[in-house]
Amino acid sequence: MHLVLTFLGLQQPNLVTRLLQVVADSSCTVKECHSDIMENISAGHIMATGDWHEIARLENTLKQLELEPGLQINLSRAEDWKPTQSYLPYTIEVYAADRSGILQELTRFLQSQNILITQIKTCRNPASKLMADLFCITISIGIPAHAHIIGLREEFMDFCDNVNIDAILEPVKI
Repeated sequence: MHLVLTFLGLQQPNLVTRLLQVVADSSCTVKECHSDIMENISAGHIMATGDWHEIARLENTLKQLELEPGLQINLSRAEDWKPTQSYLPYTIEVYAADRSGILQELTRFLQSQNILITQIKTCRNPASKLMADLFCITISIGIPAHAHIIGLREEFMDFCDNVNIDAILEPVKI
């Protein structure tokens, strides 16, 4: 059984450590954990696994923890996901002058190609005095196994040229 908890709270040095300790104290195991600090906010998610009574104990403890001011926790029980088709794991890295709409344009293109987006990470690198700010995107994707990779790569590069971004599409090295 899986429990996904998302958290959002005022930045505290020990927030993630405290949440991971609650998971461990409930005899659950962390399957996945992502955490970020965005200005003065800590945000992230944790997927914990355990049997039904361990998950129930974890849920109860987290509901008590959520009563603390400045902390929001959302809980969802998750089931194993079995995709309806096979996917090839690929990564996209994008570098572009920072402007509005880049990420939306990119995800719309991927959706039009029936590509599964599994993770998105972005960052903005402020430039020196004479240069434009750089927007960086890393996207983990699943390309349907039946897709023609060379044709998809050509369409992707045409898309990148049309929206003026520099990008790399490559298989995940396992």
